[in-house]
Amino acid sequence: MDEKEVQDIDNLPLEWLRVNYSRTCDAKDHYSSPRLSSEYLDCSMPLTFDSYNFCSYSCKYCFAAFFKGNNPMLKGEGLQLKSVDVKKMERMITGKMPNDLYWKFFFSKRYIMQWGSMADPFCNFEKTNKVGEQLIKLFGDNKYPIRFSFKGQEIQTYLPLFEKYKEAKNFVFQSSIIGVDPVLASKIEVGAPSPDFRFKMLGKLGEMGYWTILRLRPFVIGFSDIGLDELLENCKKYKIRGISMEFFALDFKCSKEVRKQVTRLGDLLGYDIERYYKDLSSHRRGSYMRLNRDVKERWVRKIYKFCYDNNVVFGCSDPDYKELNMSGSCCALPESFPENPEICNYTRCQQTDKLRLLRRNYWRGKRGDDIQLKFGNVVNGDPKFQDFLHNNRLFGNDIVYKTSYLTSEVVNTTPASCMRKFWNNLRSPNAPMNYFEGKVMPVGRDEDGNLVYEYKVHPYEEYWTKDLGIDLGRY
Repeated sequence: MDEKEVQDIDNLPLEWLRVNYSRTCDAKDHYSSPRLSSEYLDCSMPLTFDSYNFCSYSCKYCFAAFFKGNNPMLKGEGLQLKSVDVKKMERMITGKMPNDLYWKFFFSKRYIMQWGSMADPFCNFEKTNKVGEQLIKLFGDNKYPIRFSFKGQEIQTYLPLFEKYKEAKNFVFQSSIIGVDPVLASKIEVGAPSPDFRFKMLGKLGEMGYWTILRLRPFVIGFSDIGLDELLENCKKYKIRGISMEFFALDFKCSKEVRKQVTRLGDLLGYDIERYYKDLSSHRRGSYMRLNRDVKERWVRKIYKFCYDNNVVFGCSDPDYKELNMSGSCCALPESFPENPEICNYTRCQQTDKLRLLRRNYWRGKRGDDIQLKFGNVVNGDPKFQDFLHNNRLFGNDIVYKTSYLTSEVVNTTPASCMRKFWNNLRSPNAPMNYFEGKVMPVGRDEDGNLVYEYKVHPYEEYWTKDLGIDLGRY
C-alpha cells in the first residue's frame, strides 16, 4: 500500500472514535438482545447479550467488525445507536414474560449469560448513556449469573457497584488482553485502554472474590508472542484464575474494508497476513482460515504448562487444541465454584465438553466407547438443554446457520437437526473430523445412522507427557 492508502486506513478508526465519542442512544428504538450464538455446536454459553448495538472502539482484529463490516451505517455519520430495553430485560429474567422462549429455555434455568459478545459493555457509549449501570443493578439485585467480556475504561466507574454485589459472586470478569506492548496495542486496539489498565481492573475485581479470566483471544502472531512471558507473569501478579485462548482467524469472505484493515494489521506486525494464512491454514475449514496445529503448538504448550503449574484453568476456544480444555467451558469458567455454583451452570450439550472428556479418558487408560464422540452424547449431554435443541421455533428465528436453508425448511429445522446435517457430512467444514482437523476420525455409525468419531492421539501429546511431565489425564 502507498502512503495515502495507509493514512486513509489509519484514519478510519480514528474518525469512528471522533464521531461516536459522545453519541447518545435512540430513546424510542431499542436493540434486540439477547441473541443466540451461531457457535452453539461447541459453546458452553450460547446465550449472548450486548447493551449496545455497536462498540465505540475500533480493534483491527475484531470479529464483530468482520460480522458487521458490510453495514453502511458503520461509515459513521449515519449510525443509529441503540441500547437494549432494560425494562423488558427485567421482565424476561424475572419470569414476568412466562411465554417468552428465552425465559423458557435459559432464564428459568439460570444459565449463565455472556455480556459483551458483539460490543464492549464499558466502552465510550456507556460513559454517555449509562445503560450498563442499570443492567448491573438488575442482574446484581437478582443475583443472576453473568460473564462480562470487556476492555472498556468505564468499568472503573462501576467498581463500587461490583463491591456492593461481591458477596453473591454471580459475576465473572473476562478481559481481552492479547499483548503487553502499549504502543503496538494502541495502534491495533484503537481507542481501547492500555493492557496494563485491563490487568489492573482484573486484579481489583479478583480481590473482591470474583472469578477472573484473561481472554487471550485472538492470539495474533507478531504481537501476542512478543512479551508472552511478561503477560503470563501478570496473570500471576494479578491472581487471574483462568486463561482462554484462540488464534486469530481470517474470513476470506469479509468485506473489502475489513480486508484493508487486516492488510494494515500485517504491516504493523511485519508480515503479509493473507499470504501467511493461505499457506499455513488447513483447507478442511473452507474460506475461514485457521492456522494449522503445528504452527500453534509451541505457544499453546507454553500457556498450557503455565496453567498446569500454577493452578489456572486453561480454556481453548480454538478448534485446534480444544481437547486440552480443563473444564467444559472454553471461556475458562471453572468446573466447580462453591462460592456460587451458578457460574458453572453452563450447557454441556456441546463438543468442547465432550472432546475434553475423550482426551482425559484416553490418558486415563480408557478405550472403546469412552474415547468416541457420538451425536447422541452431545445433543443429549445436558437434560435441561435438550428441549431447546429439539425445538424449532426459537432456532428458526435466531440462529445464523439458517441462512443455508430454504425458507420452507427453516420452520422444520431445529438445532439438533442442523447439527446432524453437519455431523454426517464429511465435506462440511463443521463436521467434527474437519472442524477439529483430524483430532477425531469416523470409525462407524450408531444405531440411528449417525457417524461415530474416535479420538486420535497426536505426537505433541506423547512429547508433552514424556518430556514435560504433563499428566493429560488430570483435568
